[in-house]
Amino acid sequence: MIKVEEEILNSSRVVAVVGLSAKPDRPSYKVASYLKGQGYKIIPVNPAEKERC
Repeated sequence: MIKVEEEILNSSRVVAVVGLSAKPDRPSYKVASYLKGQGYKIIPVNPAEKERC
């Protein structure tokens, strides 16, 4: 039986990236860029940033 958490992770295509940076050398930017390239919608969570990847 699939757990509820697994079902959510397998079916969701929207991801909030906490601490997302607009600087390409930062790990958060690289993770968000990869996920975006895989078809995920990214919701940035970083009030200090004004740009998105």
